[in-house]
Amino acid sequence: MINLSSGLLLAILVTIVLLSIGYLRSRRPVGKNRSIAMTIFAYGLLSSSLALIPIYLFHIHTGSDAGLHIHGVGETFDALAHECGLPIVCAINELLLVTLGVLLFAFVLNQGASRFMLRRFRIREDTEMTGALGAVCDVDDSVSLHVIHDQRPDAFSFAILEFGRFLKPRGRDMIIVTSSLMKLLDQDELRTVLAHELAHVKREDNRYVPFFNSVSSLVFFDPLIRLTKNRIVREGEFKADREAAISTGNPLGLARALGKISVYDQGAKARRPSYSAFSGGRRKVILERIKRLMELAESMGQNPNY
Repeated sequence: MINLSSGLLLAILVTIVLLSIGYLRSRRPVGKNRSIAMTIFAYGLLSSSLALIPIYLFHIHTGSDAGLHIHGVGETFDALAHECGLPIVCAINELLLVTLGVLLFAFVLNQGASRFMLRRFRIREDTEMTGALGAVCDVDDSVSLHVIHDQRPDAFSFAILEFGRFLKPRGRDMIIVTSSLMKLLDQDELRTVLAHELAHVKREDNRYVPFFNSVSSLVFFDPLIRLTKNRIVREGEFKADREAAISTGNPLGLARALGKISVYDQGAKARRPSYSAFSGGRRKVILERIKRLMELAESMGQNPNY
């Protein structure tokens, strides 16, 4: 008979193996996002094992024997394994299925929300402003750029999963810029904002971060997932800022853009609970981003007080 300690030990072992594989593959920025996805899967396996055990130990029966039913530890693992020949393998398989189910639902939820947003954006798109922005900023042909009418100055990116020839999956990268942002910023500042979003696309943050957000929303009761997601987003913004500042040679322009958007956000909060996706809304993080950009400008020989 399998006991509780051996089952958890195996779940922990599989978690460590998946974590090791994920970090060994993180040789590039893209690889790091993939390793984080594998890390979340590994953690999901462990948390699923911990979450399922109380459910099998304590549950309510209906019918003639209605009431709270309490199982022993051995009975719990027999239930997980469905009394098959290799109970420990069957138990882990069931835990894997639960984890896969949560992650698959998060992926479907993320893609559904992205497609819904894209349909709404196309209705509100300003094709003339899109063409004008494309002429000012150098955007790769593989990235779809859209300027939409919106009172909130903002810019963000996401990706849509498509299937090409022979059902080969591929991601279609989107960058959305609002008309208010184009009115708020000058051309140099707009270039830095577009470079920032292109850095996200290059790192594939626009594909993984929305998925991490969906996972975090589904398992809202898990503080570790939420903290991990917040750290992923924060570090991704820092790195995209740096890449955009170096590629444009204008860290101060990006700092000014962040400052202008932040000032708008602070005023908007007094009217409605809303903030831009570009700034992230958290004042402490925004100030840290601006500080890092000013330090980078100083290291590049530019006057940060300009």
